[in-house]
Amino acid sequence: MIRCVRANKATFSSVRFEPGFNVVLADKTDKSSRKDSRNGAGKSLLIEIIHFCLGGNPGASLKKKELHDWRFTLDLHLGGKELSVTRGLDHPSKVEVLGDASFGPADLLSPPTGGSFQVKTTEWTQFLGGAMFGLSADEKPQPFMPGFRNLFPFFARSGRDAFASPFRHHRLTRIGEEQICNSFLLELGWGYAREWQLLREKETLLKVYRKASEAGVAQLVPGSLGELEAERVRLEQASQRTENNLRSFKIHPEYERIEEQASALTRQIHELANQNVADGRLLEHYQRSMAGDSGVVDREHTSTMLEEAYQEAGVVLPGLVKKRLNDVKQFHHALVQGRRGFLSSEAERLERHIAARKQELAGLDGQRGSLMQVLETHGALAEYNRLQALRQGAQEKLAEVRRRIQQLKELEEGRSQLRIEFETLRQTTRRDLDDRSSAKEQAISLFNANSEALYDAPGNLIIEVGRNGYHFEVEIQRTGATGIENMKVFCYDLTLAQLWASKQHHPGLLLHDSPMFDGVDERQKAAAWMRAKTESERLGFQYICMVNTDDIPEGEVMQGLDMRDSSLVRTVLTDQPEGCLLGIRF
Repeated sequence: MIRCVRANKATFSSVRFEPGFNVVLADKTDKSSRKDSRNGAGKSLLIEIIHFCLGGNPGASLKKKELHDWRFTLDLHLGGKELSVTRGLDHPSKVEVLGDASFGPADLLSPPTGGSFQVKTTEWTQFLGGAMFGLSADEKPQPFMPGFRNLFPFFARSGRDAFASPFRHHRLTRIGEEQICNSFLLELGWGYAREWQLLREKETLLKVYRKASEAGVAQLVPGSLGELEAERVRLEQASQRTENNLRSFKIHPEYERIEEQASALTRQIHELANQNVADGRLLEHYQRSMAGDSGVVDREHTSTMLEEAYQEAGVVLPGLVKKRLNDVKQFHHALVQGRRGFLSSEAERLERHIAARKQELAGLDGQRGSLMQVLETHGALAEYNRLQALRQGAQEKLAEVRRRIQQLKELEEGRSQLRIEFETLRQTTRRDLDDRSSAKEQAISLFNANSEALYDAPGNLIIEVGRNGYHFEVEIQRTGATGIENMKVFCYDLTLAQLWASKQHHPGLLLHDSPMFDGVDERQKAAAWMRAKTESERLGFQYICMVNTDDIPEGEVMQGLDMRDSSLVRTVLTDQPEGCLLGIRF
């Protein structure tokens, strides 16, 4: 329960609250113009300050640089004790506590006797969790546990998004937090809601893991996942072939030198063979030339026969002509004999060279054959290393493929196991919900009564276990009514306040900002305030509502409730600087 909201600046309009029904009015003054608005009076800012003093992050209004040295104080009545907490915008990580805090979780706050003390904001919120909701102060908080900062906003919604759904106080609230908080506040098996969230986290990790694994498989083997097994078989065979080659591989220490010798011999053999071909062609030419010289002898015989023919004809050749013909014949004979001798000697020389080369070729070919036999039966160290590198690469790729296959098998097994765990948890949660029928029925009964007080017809608070865990929903059958969604939120919030009012640890308050009643029909608006007043006074909790004066219905609709009554109104804020909450405008 809140006693007072104060600040360290004289311009601030302190607001004191009482048990039961409390009204904070926003009004216009005679100085107000058409451009002035009640929305800047400070109603929502007051809620931001309350949240800030109770460990929340500063809202947009409190982050303005003009407020950097402001400190706000909240006077509280908790656990039958009076307590004050002060938190400054200049050092928001710590709060200053004044009063007896010994009723909270043991050893969480250790106040000195008769004075104030400072604690970390995180320790302060842990203390409030125990004081208002009976939460344990675990030194190592587990993930997905109900905490003060995600439970208290159901009793003090802040911002327009907070009124979008009864079961969320922020539009970005995850389903896990929604289920855990509401099952805790409704006294259901919130531990099962936590298990649902843990399974969802596990499912998300499996999806991410599977996507990453499939991406890795796609890099190894393009195509379907089924081709991965075929790739494994192919790699195993290739690896085995390389292994066999390595087993039969013989390394010669001078493999490179032998390989160079064989190459040199091959070059030498080619040179000798080329020389033999050239000499063979020349020899063939010489032999043809020598065979052609036999025609010269025939021509001498023809000359003798011609001379005899002339004699028979009685022709007597002059002696001079005869002498010259003999000289020519002798010169030509000598020339032919010389040429035949040259060709014969050259042919013999070529034949000797060709024979010698053939003999040399035979020797070189034998040497090369011996070297090639060594090369065929042995290998170089570099070749062996290359084979080893090929084997290593094949084995690494094979190991990667096998690992991917194993991962995907584990993923499939994990998904199957996860489906079993989801179904088992679903059945367990349903049985637990049946066992908690009294708590469920109490919440439904209170919600029905609250909605019936507004619409003359009971609504439905639906609590069930669906395929994704706890499912919460509210229904109010009122066709054509305006603002009905906001009234669903109002009825649910009031239900929570009613449920917790009788507990040993409870917030002791319910706070609604003016957006709660935006667009709500006048009769339902008046009925809601009347219901909140009746129940808060009956059960002893504090109800605080922020109201614009022009939103208050007139006449019989209000059922005798005067929202301007000084006994109910704790402060009146205006749109003028001297009348707004901070007392200044910037």
